[in-house]
Amino acid sequence: MRLFSRDTGALLRDCFEVEDALYFIIEPGDMGKAIGKQGRVVKDLQFKLNKKIKLIEFNSDVTRFLSNAIYPLRVDQITDEQGIIHLKSADRTVKSQLIGRNAKNLNMLTNVAKRYFEVKEIKVE
Repeated sequence: MRLFSRDTGALLRDCFEVEDALYFIIEPGDMGKAIGKQGRVVKDLQFKLNKKIKLIEFNSDVTRFLSNAIYPLRVDQITDEQGIIHLKSADRTVKSQLIGRNAKNLNMLTNVAKRYFEVKEIKVE
């Protein structure tokens, strides 16, 4: 986290590793610093760390946070019903990418959301 903050100047909330990727949770408003001009900062860090890097901008609203987490994918609607999050999309390709092979992407998204919010489950519809 210290290396990331020093190289980017962005404030971090959290950092964790899932399989072959490092996930950095960026404080609101610091995403531009974290990415760098034309993505140069992220590319340099990926090379230095020899890991794929995924950046997620934190938001105190769970639906906005999840929207940031699934970017560049876009869904039609994200709703929160007492801790059960519904990601609704008419596009089958988006649904399949959200779920992933053996629900890998969906499980990762659920675990990330549970770190910061009272989330019981995430459903893709």
